[in-house]
Amino acid sequence: MEKPPLYCSTSSTFKHRLTPKRLQLSVLIQVATLCEKYLCVELVQPWLAIWTHKLELRSNYPMAEQVFQLLNKYNWFWREPYPSGIAENIIRILEESVETLLDIPYALVSKFEKTNNNLCQSGEVKEEDNACDAASWGILNRGMQFAGLWPIKPADEVYLSIEQVASAVDIALRRPPQLRPIQLHRRNYCIFGEGRELGFGFSTRDTWQCSGI
Repeated sequence: MEKPPLYCSTSSTFKHRLTPKRLQLSVLIQVATLCEKYLCVELVQPWLAIWTHKLELRSNYPMAEQVFQLLNKYNWFWREPYPSGIAENIIRILEESVETLLDIPYALVSKFEKTNNNLCQSGEVKEEDNACDAASWGILNRGMQFAGLWPIKPADEVYLSIEQVASAVDIALRRPPQLRPIQLHRRNYCIFGEGRELGFGFSTRDTWQCSGI
């Protein structure tokens, strides 16, 4: 038996952090179909305007028309779901939270892109610092690729909920499981400025220590 869409249940329990502010078209059609079937569109109404924003530009006209017909069967688009300002605040918090989470890995990328100097400072051989930087940059990119955060995209193009973005960032900052620690500077880690240890795939710890970067 088909279950009501997740977005209905998460909205009804006010778990708005689980609700993405953007939906891919294929998912939107499924949600529209199930909402029409279970008459639960009112529960996701705060997101209808955003989910369907410029929908005609994202698909061919018949598919866009299908979504509007399903969701607007009983004029759901023009009903007030919450008291004035509540829906706007929910959406604003969602957007700000997603952007804040994305800033974590993107700040690391920016750190590499904004300098031609070695970030890895072992105090030993410069060539090893170059190798450490190159390997660290590659592992950072690879981790973000595994998490679906590469190439870099603005927050309004990320079709994920807050919890999904948080999980993706966590994956991006962890060492990919198929990568094994390698020996650089006769140790298993690199030092990145002011004596701060950062794993970047070399640390025996599972996650990076990102403070101060």
